[in-house]
Amino acid sequence: MKIAIIAPNPTFQTDDLEREASSRGYTCKRILLSEVNVTDPQNDQTAKELLEYDIVLFRNGADRVTKMILGKTISENKKIFINSGYFKDPLLSDKFYQTHIVARAGIAVPKTYSLKESKKDTFSRLTEKLGNPFIMKPATGAQGFGVNIVKTESDYAKLSKRIFKTLVQEYIPNDGDYRVLVVGHKAIGTYKRIPPKGDFRANISQGGSGKKVADEDFSKRLIEMAEKITPLLNLEIAGIDIMKSQDTGELYFIESNSIPQWEGFKATTGINVAGKIIDYFEELSKH
Repeated sequence: MKIAIIAPNPTFQTDDLEREASSRGYTCKRILLSEVNVTDPQNDQTAKELLEYDIVLFRNGADRVTKMILGKTISENKKIFINSGYFKDPLLSDKFYQTHIVARAGIAVPKTYSLKESKKDTFSRLTEKLGNPFIMKPATGAQGFGVNIVKTESDYAKLSKRIFKTLVQEYIPNDGDYRVLVVGHKAIGTYKRIPPKGDFRANISQGGSGKKVADEDFSKRLIEMAEKITPLLNLEIAGIDIMKSQDTGELYFIESNSIPQWEGFKATTGINVAGKIIDYFEELSKH
């Protein structure tokens, strides 16, 4: 089996996958997207070489058009492209769109609006709709970058000038969030992410820490929710972020991450994520 990983830089995740694949006798290579001519892949040597791989795992934050073109090309050539949502639904990377798709399936999400940058989008009007405080974040992005909590009109005035393609979202009272890692639409485990002191973001990349979910019944609730969400978004491999309201106990879908990191997850749970992914690839290669 030959596996290509489209990624800009070596990371814990790419190294982990390469080691696991190599230990099983498979070829696994990281390829730079900048070296692939996605506008004319049939006549580009690097693109042709890419089509010799059985599975292409896309771990690059490229624009949605690039993902769609490459994904369609690989799929049309009878190769496996992950995540398939990149070419099946080009709007997938937009968090507002994710929220819409998940809410339409009857799964709880925070109240969410797309900021139109009009005079009607005043601080007072938004607090009427969302409460105070509320969240502002980019419609695209990952690792908690650009996610802010808004408490005052001054906060809002500063942030509304800085964040492009902004979402405003109801703040769910919480003491952290939960990441469910899904491989092949099946959850392989869960853990809780706890914000560092002085921050409200629980992302490990922002200094958050991980903790095992000891309550098995609660873990099952998280898993059931995540396994309903990934097929809706056509995500074969993803990190699904879920938040539990401290006020009501209700679970809310916050967002999906189609390029999940798992260093903190692995350290907390002891689960061999790369092993689970290669297991999944082995199953795919049989069909």
